[in-house]
Amino acid sequence: MEQASETSDGIDHLALAGICHALACADELHFGRILVSLVRICGRIGDVGVAVRVLKLVDWLVSGFVESRRMRKVQVLFEVISPEKCESEGYVLFPAVMAACGGLRALRVASVRHRLDFAPRLKEAPERTIRFAARRAAVEGRPDDDQRRVLLQCVALGLTQCGPVASNDSVLRCVLMALLEELLPLPRLLRISVKSPDGNSAELAKNQVMQHQDSVLFKEAGPVTWVLCNQYSFADEKTKDYVETRVCEYAQELYHHLRAAVLLHQAKRNGLLAEIDKIAEAAFFMIVSFAAEVAKHRLDANSSGGFQPEVAVRILVEFSCVEHLRRLRLPEYTEAIRRAVVVNQDNAAASALFVESMPSCAELTTKPDLLTLDGTRYICYTDEGLFGTAPLHKSTLEQIHLGVAASPKSSLSCLASSFKNEKILWAYPGVTPFDGLASGVAALVRHLPAKSPAILFCIHSLVVKAKDLCSTAMIQDRSLWRSWEESTEPCKKILDLLLRLIFLADIQSFSYLLKELAEFVTSLPKEGQDVLLDDMHAHVAESDDVVRKPVLVSWLQSLSYISSQADVRESRNNAKNARSAGGVELSLNRTIARL
Repeated sequence: MEQASETSDGIDHLALAGICHALACADELHFGRILVSLVRICGRIGDVGVAVRVLKLVDWLVSGFVESRRMRKVQVLFEVISPEKCESEGYVLFPAVMAACGGLRALRVASVRHRLDFAPRLKEAPERTIRFAARRAAVEGRPDDDQRRVLLQCVALGLTQCGPVASNDSVLRCVLMALLEELLPLPRLLRISVKSPDGNSAELAKNQVMQHQDSVLFKEAGPVTWVLCNQYSFADEKTKDYVETRVCEYAQELYHHLRAAVLLHQAKRNGLLAEIDKIAEAAFFMIVSFAAEVAKHRLDANSSGGFQPEVAVRILVEFSCVEHLRRLRLPEYTEAIRRAVVVNQDNAAASALFVESMPSCAELTTKPDLLTLDGTRYICYTDEGLFGTAPLHKSTLEQIHLGVAASPKSSLSCLASSFKNEKILWAYPGVTPFDGLASGVAALVRHLPAKSPAILFCIHSLVVKAKDLCSTAMIQDRSLWRSWEESTEPCKKILDLLLRLIFLADIQSFSYLLKELAEFVTSLPKEGQDVLLDDMHAHVAESDDVVRKPVLVSWLQSLSYISSQADVRESRNNAKNARSAGGVELSLNRTIARL
C-alpha cells in the first residue's frame, strides 16, 4: 500500500508531469476541470507515494502562480478541494488534503520569501480542507479500511510539510492515530510475530518490519511527533487527557507485546528482534518527546490546572514501560521525570496510585498471550522480561512465585527480609546464601521501573541493615577497619552490594542512593570513613559508565572533604558546648542533603 510497483510508479510519474504542465498553461475553466480529474485519478490509485507527489505538484503550481500574480488560479484550486466540493463530488479525500497541504506550504514560503501578506481567507481555505479530512480520518474504522488508513497517513505527512496550522481537536486526534497506528505500528507487528509458533510468522513479521523501516511513513515519525506536540500544546483539557491516555495505553501495549516477542524469539536468532529494535527505539523517542511536552504544560505550578498527580503517574507508567529501550541520557526524559517526581514525592495518594499501577507478578505471567509461546510455558523465574539476565537463583524465585510476593515491591520486601534468615538458599549447590540474595536484589533493582518506590525501599533497607551490622561488628572487633580487605563480615558484603548498586540502579534512583550512602559514611568513625572512601574511589576508577562517573567523581571529592572537615570539627568541638555542637551537626546534615 505504501509503495507502488516500479511500473505503475513510472506511469504515475509521467501522468502527473503531463497534468502539471497542462495545469500551468490552462485557463481558469480548464484549470478547474483538469484539477478535478487529477484528484479523481489519484484517489483511484490509492497510493501514499502518489499523494506525496500531488503535494509537491501543488506546491510548485501555487508558488508559480504567486510569483506571476495569477492569484485567481490559487482561489480556483482551493475551491476545487474545498470541503463542500469534496462532499458534493464524492472525492476520495487523501489527494485533496495533500493538495491543501501543498498549497498552504507554498503560501507560507512565499509570505516569507517575498514578504507578501495574503488575505486571511485565502490561508484559511486549505486549513478547512485539512480539518475536514482529519475529522473523517479520526472516526474509528475497521483495521482493514485501506482508504481510512491512507487518509490518516496523508494528513500526518502533509502537516509535516505545510507548517503549523490552527489547533483543532480532529487534527490532533488524527495525527495521534496516524502516529500510533501507521507510522509506529509496533504493537501490530509484534502481534504478527507471535501469532503462530512456526517460523512463518517470524519471517512474515521480519519482512513487514523491514519494509516499514524503508517507508516514508517511518522516516517521518520524528516530524509527525513534533506536529503532535504542537497541536497538543493548544488543545483543551479534555482533549489533552484523551491524547495522554492513548499514548500511555500504547506504551503499555508495546511493553506487553515486545516482552512476548522477546520471550519467543530471543533464542531463535532469526534477526527479527534486531529489526524490531529500530522501530522500538523510534517509539521510545516519540513517547519521551510527548511526555516532556505534557510535563511542561500540565506539571507546572503555574499551569491552569496546577499540579496534577494523575498526569504525573501516567508519565511514570509510560517511562516504566519503555525504560529498557533507553540508550542515551535525554534532557527531555530527565526533565519529565523530575517534574513527575516533584508532583508525587509529597503526595501519598499519587505515590500509591503509581505503585498500584505496576503490574503484579501474577498479571505478568498469566496473560493468555504470554502463557505458552512456541510450546514453552514461561513462568516467573525464566521470564527475562521481568527479571533481566542476572542469575536469579531458583529457590529464591520459587519463594516469590509461590505467593510470598504479588508485586515487584513485595518481591523486594521478601528479599530484604531475607537478610534476617539467610537459610533461603542453602540448598542451592555451590552458591552461598548471600550470593543468591545479592543476585536477586541486583536483578530486581536493575529492571524495575525508573525511580520505583520499590527500588528506594530496597536501597533504604540495605543501608539500615548495613548500619546495624557495622555497629555490631565494630563492638565485636575493634580492628574491623584495619582488616577490611580480607574481611568476610556480613557488613562488608552488604556494603559491597550497595556499591554494586551504584552502577545498576536507574538514573532517577541514583541521587537517592548517593544521599543514603553519604549519610551512612559520615556516621562512621574516621577510620571507617577512610576505608569506605578508598573502596568507592576504586569502584569509580574502574568504571566505564560515562553517565554516572563524572557525577560520582564530584560526589566523592565532596564527600572526602566533608569527612576531613568532620574530623577537624570533632577535635574542635571537644572544647565547645552542646549548643555549638548541635549547630555543627545541623550544618553537616544540610551539606549531606545537598550531596
